[in-house]
Amino acid sequence: MTRIGALVMWCVACGASAPPTRQVTPSPALPAEEPIARSCGARVRGGIAARERGAIEEAVALLHQARALPGCPLAALNLSIVLRDAGRFEDAAEAARQALRQLEGEDRALAFEALALAWWSAGEPNDLERASLVGRQAIVSAPLRAASYNTLGVIELARGHVTEAVQLFERAHRLDPAFVPALANHARIALEHRDFGLAAELYARALTLIPDDPEFLAGLGHAQVGLGDASPSTNARLE
Repeated sequence: MTRIGALVMWCVACGASAPPTRQVTPSPALPAEEPIARSCGARVRGGIAARERGAIEEAVALLHQARALPGCPLAALNLSIVLRDAGRFEDAAEAARQALRQLEGEDRALAFEALALAWWSAGEPNDLERASLVGRQAIVSAPLRAASYNTLGVIELARGHVTEAVQLFERAHRLDPAFVPALANHARIALEHRDFGLAAELYARALTLIPDDPEFLAGLGHAQVGLGDASPSTNARLE
């Protein structure tokens, strides 16, 4: 399965200037009548928690409320991700465009990626072409952000541009050797193209970052079989 590192829910706790961070589980005991419960951060956290529970409509409602508040630019970005999950790709694109209007500097790369992935998910040739153009804008906005190169690599792979996709995945893991999605995507391509030595190397590197990942173990096992290794440890990885 292709891995997209960009699809992370982001939260703002204290306004537009706060850097995006991975969301942690909010307290379920937050009283509804307290002012913080009506804030941007509380509603975004609630939307993220609802998405994690699979309550997509609740997440959409909370994030719609949050994006109407002043100083809440990442609400629209989160909303785009949730709407894409729900298969509402046009709505996801519109939310990403709103985020793009609100975000500044390198944070705009997140909105460009959300917009590109909304069109990538739609999957039509014209949508994929638009996704590619917007994905390149993400790289222009944040040229040292590994996830932006991985996202464009995923898009180019869907367009059948395998060589360019590989170059983008390579660029991503040169920028950030710990960025697992790019390693995983590159490894999968190497395995599919029977470059077993490279696939084994990449899967082994990925396993140093996420030990015991079933996909990586199986990929490494298949690569080692391709290299002629039929040892019990290799066979165990394929079980």
